[in-house]
Amino acid sequence: MSHLKLSGRDPLGIGRQRFVFLHPLDPDLVVKIPLRHVLDDERTRPRPRYHRRYLFRHLADTYSEMRAHLVLYARLGELPFRIAKFHGFTETDLGLAEVCELKKGADGLPAPSLRQMLAEGTYDEVHQAALSRFLDWVLSSDLTLKELHPGNLVYADVGTGVEEFVLVDGVGEKGQLSLRSRFRRLNRWHKRKHIKILMDKIEQEGAAGRAENAAG
Repeated sequence: MSHLKLSGRDPLGIGRQRFVFLHPLDPDLVVKIPLRHVLDDERTRPRPRYHRRYLFRHLADTYSEMRAHLVLYARLGELPFRIAKFHGFTETDLGLAEVCELKKGADGLPAPSLRQMLAEGTYDEVHQAALSRFLDWVLSSDLTLKELHPGNLVYADVGTGVEEFVLVDGVGEKGQLSLRSRFRRLNRWHKRKHIKILMDKIEQEGAAGRAENAAG
């Protein structure tokens, strides 16, 4: 089987740990490649060789993400609409990639991130209410989080033109013990820490966005 060709393509986004590309063969999916595997110069291209310790770390994080999806499915009988669904793996010319659902807005385009909305000054009271609903769900659910920040939340169409905030990355736990999925009180305490960090970032990035838009 031939590998998906990603080298030379512009990524849809760049996260803290991964490049995100539109899937070349399916407009409803994205593929995620670890940053450590790719040189980000003018165009992405393969590294001369992989650094195995980073590959192992990436695969461990991916395992944690898969496990979090399976735990939610086992407990709910379905995957919640508030997280982007994991679709498996594929081999690419940049290495092994995760395949995930692409969340889109009501206009059919890739959904804007909360970070993008803050920078553009479009985050308003309607979005604040939607974020509150999302965070209420986070606290009441069995979801485990590695990280929560304005870059991994998108405002997406979740059906019939209704838009809500959806988590597109950061699901799971760091490490292999999976303690938080077993102890709900510990998980809830940990999620409250993530929410506080998120709210601080929203305040900082919102202020920066307002200042930049006023100056422009």
